[in-house]
Amino acid sequence: DSMHSSKDYEKTLEAFGRREFDLMLGTQMIAKGLDYPNVTLVGVISADTALALPDFRASERTFQLITQVAGRAGRGDLPGRGIVQSFQPDQPAIVKALAQDFPGFASEELVSRREVGLPPYARMARIVLRDQEEAKLQHRIEQLAVQAREAIAGLGEQSNQIRLTGPMPCSINRIANYWRHQLLLTARSPMPIQLTLARLREQSLLSAGDRVAVDVDPVSLL
Repeated sequence: DSMHSSKDYEKTLEAFGRREFDLMLGTQMIAKGLDYPNVTLVGVISADTALALPDFRASERTFQLITQVAGRAGRGDLPGRGIVQSFQPDQPAIVKALAQDFPGFASEELVSRREVGLPPYARMARIVLRDQEEAKLQHRIEQLAVQAREAIAGLGEQSNQIRLTGPMPCSINRIANYWRHQLLLTARSPMPIQLTLARLREQSLLSAGDRVAVDVDPVSLL
C-alpha cells in the first residue's frame, strides 16, 4: 500500500539500510534478495496462506518463501532468528522449511507429484481466454474445449496419453475488468500436447492476441 513506484521501494530500502528505522513490514517483495548485516530477527505471519492457493506448486512456494525470508536474518556477524506463525505448524512444507531440509521436502513432494502425474513427471500447457463479457467468454471457452477434445481424438493411439481439464474459471477470475477462463492439457511427454496445440492453431483457434494466451509448462496456475 505504501509502495507506489519503484522509487518508493528503493528509497525505503535505502533508509532501512541506513538504520533510519528498525522495523520493516512487507509482503513477499521483501522475502528475498535483501542483504542487511544488522537484521537479526525475521517474522513470517500466516505462513500457510499460500498453501490454500489452487496450484500444485503451493507447498513448493511455501517452502521456498519461508526459506528465503528466514535467510534475511543473521547475514552479518550477529546470529539471526526466524519466527514463523502458522495455523498448520505440522504441515510438511512448513516443518521441512523450519528444519532447512530441502532434500527431505523435495523427496516427499516428488512422490506426491509422481502419484498424480504432475510436473516434473508430466508436461503441461495452459490455455487462458479472457474477455470483458463473461457470457461471451463462457461460450468461447466451451467451444474451444469441444475443438480440443476433437483434436485429441484425432491423435489416434496418442489420444489416451493426454488429459484435458476444464473449461473452468482461472483462480484469479478477473483482472483489469477482463474475465479469465482456462483449459489445461497434461501428458507424460510433450508430443501429444504439441500436436493438439498445432491442430487448434491450424483452425485459427489460438491466434495471437491479447485475449488468448498459451503457456507451456506454466510456472503458476493462478
